[in-house]
Amino acid sequence: MRFKSAMMSFIKIVLVFIVILAILNIYSRVFVENKINLNTDIINYSEIDNNASNTILFVGGLSGWSETWLRSINSLRAELALSGEDQNYNYIAIDLPPFGYSLPNLDNYYRDTQANIINNFINDKKLENITFVMHSYGAGPGIEAVMNDKSKFKKVIVIDGVLNIDERDKEITNNPFFNKTIVSNSLHIITLFDTIAKNRLESFVHIKDHIDMNLVNLYTKPFDLDGNSQKLAIWLIDYLNDPLKYKSNDSKNYKNIGLPINIIWGDQDSLTTPDLAHSLYNSLDNRNLNFKNNLYMLSGVGHIPMIESLELFDNTLLKAIKE
Repeated sequence: MRFKSAMMSFIKIVLVFIVILAILNIYSRVFVENKINLNTDIINYSEIDNNASNTILFVGGLSGWSETWLRSINSLRAELALSGEDQNYNYIAIDLPPFGYSLPNLDNYYRDTQANIINNFINDKKLENITFVMHSYGAGPGIEAVMNDKSKFKKVIVIDGVLNIDERDKEITNNPFFNKTIVSNSLHIITLFDTIAKNRLESFVHIKDHIDMNLVNLYTKPFDLDGNSQKLAIWLIDYLNDPLKYKSNDSKNYKNIGLPINIIWGDQDSLTTPDLAHSLYNSLDNRNLNFKNNLYMLSGVGHIPMIESLELFDNTLLKAIKE
């Protein structure tokens, strides 16, 4: 009995040691920030390259850039390490222009232009077997990129996505006060006053407990770059004037994606309301026997679940990747 008890204690110590080693291994591999030249565009991205055959690629939404994903990615890696799966993936988060530190040279910021940046990035990096995680605004160009060439992807995860499905031919904004100079100055004012920036971020979420000035500064950090207010102004005008005549705007095209699509959505999202999540899910090929699509509704959560309910989001993201 004493031997058995001692053996069990030894096994517990070994297991704890393995967990500690796994966690240390995770944090010994830090994200490396890189830039890549795509024609005339310079795209900033953060990466952990494990020389794996699978890659998890992250694209954010409004003000989202590579560093805003790092907390979620490190949590995901820690959970995967417990089952020895962390090394099975490379992790990449890109700054989709005009957000973050990418230096675009674009004629416009329309959805197809942004999708081409993603496709060019994937091709240049020679990525395959991609699990593509996309949030909010990033989901539009993200899904369009998948529809452009689905051969590089094995799974898609949409988080509170702005997809504008079946919203083509919208009215163009021709307000004379809505020009680059006025919008640029307005955006610059927002970044100058912390309280205004904090209120803007809080307006996107339902749970505001985690929104402090550190988080606000993280999301607005790239705004300090020279010329960024002008780029953001052009993006906003293009976003509102985008004709939305792309493959990803037509619900009929979603049944032909041929990939599992897992949807994560806050049930208190007032920006992209929960009915849009159900509409997206119903647009998918849910009769395919080769894979299963999933819809995860997060209770009591708004538009940015990764900064609202951290544990709930992290657990759901892990499930969406593994299922």
